[in-house]
Amino acid sequence: MDQIMSSDVSFEQIYWADNMVRSVLFSSAVISAISKEHFNLVLEIGPYTVLKGPTTECIRLASDNQISYHGVLQRQENSVNTFSNALDFV
Repeated sequence: MDQIMSSDVSFEQIYWADNMVRSVLFSSAVISAISKEHFNLVLEIGPYTVLKGPTTECIRLASDNQISYHGVLQRQENSVNTFSNALDFV
């Protein structure tokens, strides 16, 4: 399912079933994004930076550019402070 999703995509049962059984194309998606656009930062939206390792590895393999990486929230840290730090990062 190597395609851009549009607003007409239905998030019904078949979508979620496909989501569970199809392979994840994470690395190819990151590499494709980096090769098409210039990025100077990555901001991970989630409860902690679970994707930092795989993402920074893909970036390292696909680009010579230094790209900063930051998460919005961090485990066992005050969420107001970490969110504020993320906004400062941007």
